[in-house]
Amino acid sequence: APQAPLIGTIAVLRPEKALTVLIDAFARLMRSFPEARLVICGRGPCRSALSRHAEEVGVSDRVLLPGYRDDVGNVLDAIDVAAISSDREGTSLFALECMAHGTPLVATDVGGPHDILEDGVSGRLVAPRDPGALADAIASVLHDRDRGSALAAAARERLQGLTIDHVAGCFADLYERLMAKAVA
Repeated sequence: APQAPLIGTIAVLRPEKALTVLIDAFARLMRSFPEARLVICGRGPCRSALSRHAEEVGVSDRVLLPGYRDDVGNVLDAIDVAAISSDREGTSLFALECMAHGTPLVATDVGGPHDILEDGVSGRLVAPRDPGALADAIASVLHDRDRGSALAAAARERLQGLTIDHVAGCFADLYERLMAKAVA
């Protein structure tokens, strides 16, 4: 239904993405949001294992695995909360796309997400491999849509500091300062 909460991610379906943890978190969310759906877009070697896991935890009728999507904007328009459940993650293109699009993001506090998001300010960060914490963080955004909008707006603001021009300028300033110290 149009009003049903939709949680989603876009990823290469491989083990380090820990998408079974996201499915487990979603199963917990079903207690508070029985009409919710989870969409996991992407392709990769874990697709059939994810489908089996959703079946095992009793949410296969609520978990959608549509495969590869090249219309990221449409996916982000449809979902209410984006999630990254990875065990390790660089600076995630999906996280940056969420920030640019204004989609609230809940992510594991590993690598890249920790570098670009501030917990409770521009997103929600949780410990890896903790489906309870992931479910609680997603639920907090779903329960308070205004807070989710504020997180997304703050994330979009942070994104301005991550443009190529800004980052290149920061590196140029750093090199200038280091050269000045070396000459002095």
